[in-house]
Amino acid sequence: MNTFIKYQIIIIWGGIASIVFLLWLIGYEIAINYSFNGVVEHVSYDIQHTPTVSIKGLKYNLDYSHWGHYQDSIEVGDSMIKKSGETYIKLIKRNKRYPVSFPQK
Repeated sequence: MNTFIKYQIIIIWGGIASIVFLLWLIGYEIAINYSFNGVVEHVSYDIQHTPTVSIKGLKYNLDYSHWGHYQDSIEVGDSMIKKSGETYIKLIKRNKRYPVSFPQK
């Protein structure tokens, strides 16, 4: 009976780990396929300083781990460019002439 309980616990934890991995993979695929090019109309930050931006009326949650280096640097009026399938975002500040990419190329 002890052997059955050990395997049952391993199966349960393995199932939980598989579900967490699948959810992470789905979130990654959604984020990597974001495509936008426009001016930031609205930006908000959660408690972990993860930005959610609105560009052309669509909201994008930028919580992918490679994009977490914003440190509250996105503002309304900035321009952002991201192509589908790429892992970096070009941020062009409204009062500067040079772009900033996340992560750095």
